[in-house]
Amino acid sequence: MTTITTIAALDAAIGAANAGVANTGTITIDLGGTIALGTTALTEINLKAGTTLDLVGGGAVLNGGGTERGLFVYAGAVDIANLTLENMDAQGGSASSNGGGGGGGGDEYSADDGCASDAALTSLPAA
Repeated sequence: MTTITTIAALDAAIGAANAGVANTGTITIDLGGTIALGTTALTEINLKAGTTLDLVGGGAVLNGGGTERGLFVYAGAVDIANLTLENMDAQGGSASSNGGGGGGGGDEYSADDGCASDAALTSLPAA
C-alpha cells in the first residue's frame, strides 16, 4: 500500500472510499509525515453500509492550519490510529431564536461508530 503524504492524495483516497459499493469490508489509508490542509477542506467521509475506513497514522500529523476542521465523518465506521490532529478549527452551526446550533458546538472529537487509538488532538481554539 502507498503511504499518503499530501492533502490531494488524502482527499482522493477518501473520495475513492466514499465511492465504493456497500459491504466492501475494510479500506485502509496509510498516512505519513505532516499533511497540511492549508485552505483545503477535506471531503467528508460518507461510507456505504458494511464499509470500515482505517486511517493508520504511523505517527503522522494532520494540520488544519487554524482554519480547517480536519476529518468529518458523515456516515460509516472509521478507525483512527497513531494520528495527531492539530491546529483544527471546527465551528458549530449557527444559533437560531429556538436554540443552539450543531450538536457539540464544534471543536471536539466525537464518534458513534468507530474508535481512535494513540491519537492526539492539539491546538484546538476555544469555542
